[in-house]
Amino acid sequence: MHDVRRRIAQRAAWLSLLALGACASGPVEYLRRPEQPVQWPPSDADARVRVEFVYAGTQDVDAHPGFFERIIDAIAGADRTALVSPCGLVFDKNVLYVADTGAACVHRIDFATGEHEVLRGEDELALEMPIGIAVHAESVFVADSARSRIVEFRDGEAVRAIGEGRLHRPTGLCWDASQQRLLAVDTTAARIVAFSATGEELASFGTRGAGAGEFNFPTHIAAANDGTIAVSDSMNFRVQLLNADLTPLRSIGMVGRGPGAFASPKGVAFDPDGHLYVVDGLFENVQVFARDGALLLAIGSGGQGFGQLTLPTGICIDSSGRIALADAGNSRIQILRYESRP
Repeated sequence: MHDVRRRIAQRAAWLSLLALGACASGPVEYLRRPEQPVQWPPSDADARVRVEFVYAGTQDVDAHPGFFERIIDAIAGADRTALVSPCGLVFDKNVLYVADTGAACVHRIDFATGEHEVLRGEDELALEMPIGIAVHAESVFVADSARSRIVEFRDGEAVRAIGEGRLHRPTGLCWDASQQRLLAVDTTAARIVAFSATGEELASFGTRGAGAGEFNFPTHIAAANDGTIAVSDSMNFRVQLLNADLTPLRSIGMVGRGPGAFASPKGVAFDPDGHLYVVDGLFENVQVFARDGALLLAIGSGGQGFGQLTLPTGICIDSSGRIALADAGNSRIQILRYESRP
């Protein structure tokens, strides 16, 4: 009886220590932050967009682990996960989902806790070339371009394929909250395809060409709160804006090297004030436009420093103005902040 009581007491003591160790964990810190402000425009009084931090993988996070977490890391080895070639991005509150084409996976990064998980799918639903990504309710939709389909994940598990036999080369995805539909760019078919949340095809729009509502290798897509749709029409060197019914509204940009022109338009996104952000993979910057097409701001330049980009691809912006930018050539994402001003 004495031995039993002693073992119970020892087990209770260990559980108490483990609880204390877990409670000792501190706030998450992101280590790669600029020492001096990196912002556009450069003056403090006028700055509208600022770099907050850069993230290339779990090595860039200090989650202040507790005592026992540090012991476990020392014994088992800390799990390090890195980005390879990030492309599509989407925020879901504090979680950022990143489609990583080079790693054939999706990264789930919780910026509140520092947790970094990887979604790959299995067997018939394994990812091969994830490019675009969208989130709705409990579902994460991933455009697997090489397998000509969209894979839906729930609770980290791939549950079904959407668009098989219908999509040719899906790339960009977005969830259009105003119409409660999933929009997919089918690049080689030069069209936009709309699906319901349950995977039923609702509509298809577009054909190859250079006119209004025609596309030449479209790649990325975004939906504004008012239902306006932006599509990167890459080989027409423009972004097309569409109405909620997918009819043409206007186009922005042209081929060229000056302000407002594009060489390789890719990721598109709308900030909380409705401004349009367009990533240019060859100019290695982001241009910000008013809805009427007026150029407001240019962000970034080529390079590897804070606010510098190498072959950037996707972009997303949440309702608070937090921006995630896929800096694919540097195998990282950059987190920026848009500050609304009257």
